[in-house]
Amino acid sequence: MQNNFDKHALKANEFLHKVAQNLGNPDDLIKAERILKAVLHALRNRLSTEESFQFMSQLPLLIKAIYVDGWKHSKEFVRIKHMEEFIDEVYKEAGKTASVDFATESITLKSINCVFSTIKNQVSKGEVDHLKAVFPKELKQLWEEPMPV
Repeated sequence: MQNNFDKHALKANEFLHKVAQNLGNPDDLIKAERILKAVLHALRNRLSTEESFQFMSQLPLLIKAIYVDGWKHSKEFVRIKHMEEFIDEVYKEAGKTASVDFATESITLKSINCVFSTIKNQVSKGEVDHLKAVFPKELKQLWEEPMPV
């Protein structure tokens, strides 16, 4: 019989495997985790605290841990007005691995799309619609159909 921690780990691993699969490399979970973390942190940095709590309430427990890792939330946040701002935020959050994991803009857009596609299958349509509503048009498109690998 599984304990609760094992169940939470299983759900998080399923989520991470889906990200890796969407990225086109289902065996590279380390890279998938780095990309997931960078995109989640970029997303988190551009949502209000209330929006973040609503969103992450639907994530698997251990994915929530990735989301909040290092979070210094405040009432002050800056909405994204352009795709480039979000891409810059992803690069910043990726840190030293940005040049490897997000080598080109097209790879970055595909990676963001892969994470968003995974999230879209995890959280309610209403929550996805809410997230899409707070972003500019070009970023909303990344929530749509998965981009080809």
